[in-house]
Amino acid sequence: TIARLANHKHVMFYMHDSSLQKALSKLNWIGEIKEFDGDYLHINDSNFAGGKTNLYVEQAVTQEITLQNGVVKKKISIEYKNPQAFNIWLNGINRDYVRFYVPNGSELVSAKGFDEDVATHEDLGKTVFETFLTVRPQNSRKAVIEYTVPYNPKGEYKLLIQKQPGAKDFTYKVKVNGSQKADFKLDQDKEFNFGL
Repeated sequence: TIARLANHKHVMFYMHDSSLQKALSKLNWIGEIKEFDGDYLHINDSNFAGGKTNLYVEQAVTQEITLQNGVVKKKISIEYKNPQAFNIWLNGINRDYVRFYVPNGSELVSAKGFDEDVATHEDLGKTVFETFLTVRPQNSRKAVIEYTVPYNPKGEYKLLIQKQPGAKDFTYKVKVNGSQKADFKLDQDKEFNFGL
């Protein structure tokens, strides 16, 4: 049970013993943001004063990757849904501070569907796009962010998607140049190699 929960990022470990911590890192049980030679995505949602609304909010994420003249353009669309009513236990307005961890050097092109402008900074060796949005009960919301990635794939497109520790297994779709390459639930970190 502990191994299953750790593999699905519902349990994380931190040890003072560095050799033990390194062994747990190899199992991917410590929740670290990984270095990766390719494209990368980690979406991190933080509930700010929104009760326990994460119990009810669902997400569906679509990544659209376009390769054109040696430039990689990404469009990430997230549909947030809370189908439950206000009178359900601890439900209310989900106030979400959302961060997109992407390859270092990525540049924001556009963003829509958020409550605030998107800020850009660097953290943990990644470029981070961060902003806020709210999702009300019995409502849905779509947010879209577009950016370029400093990645030049050769023959295959390498992509790592890291799951947020403790999050539900949200649905993901990945499209490359308009062709759907993957449709899955993000129940743990996923690495892909798509032929070009």
